Amino acid sequence: MAIRLRHWGSPSVIGAAAGAGAGLAAILPASGFVDPRWAILIGLGAGIFCYLGVQLNSKLRIHDSLVVCGVHGIGGTWGALATGLYATVAVN
Repeated sequence: MAIRLRHWGSPSVIGAAAGAGAGLAAILPASGFVDPRWAILIGLGAGIFCYLGVQLNSKLRIHDSLVVCGVHGIGGTWGALATGLYATVAVN
């Protein structure tokens, strides 16, 4: 089953705020354990994964008006997994 993602409309302030929240939710578990370059990578990954999660919610017709599951759930899960991948002893 192929999922076709379509984005209708233009960028908005609410979308930018949701993206910032996704980056913050993702880097929070790793904040004391990763280098700044890995933090940027975690934030970029969070943006991509959370965008896809929000689009999947829309495709499955799940009504989540504050996109909490797509932003905080997926972003936090990615951040927790990325902490294990990118943590270094030098930072801690």
